[in-house]
Amino acid sequence: MKRVGKEIARGRYVAEATVPEGGIGGISIGLEGVRHIGGRTEDADVLFPLDNDPFAVAADGTGEGDSLPFWLAAAGALAALGAMLAIPRALRSRRRSRRVDAL
Repeated sequence: MKRVGKEIARGRYVAEATVPEGGIGGISIGLEGVRHIGGRTEDADVLFPLDNDPFAVAADGTGEGDSLPFWLAAAGALAALGAMLAIPRALRSRRRSRRVDAL
């Protein structure tokens, strides 16, 4: 179902749609356009990406909300790398302090 928005204030649009029986399966928001190339005319619609799209599905078929956000995965990887670098240094430091105590 396609609905055309109506401008209610500068830069603000409203469109009304009746929810079909069974619910809404998806939503797309964009601009409807046409381009003329040579002697032919073709559709040139542009869709806008939606932040927090409740209908988005990840490549593995799970809902987008089921996967970790990229920033969280990157932060976890950096923390693990920092721990791997810090533990050997701490162990070496502890061994040095034991040698000093033994003298």
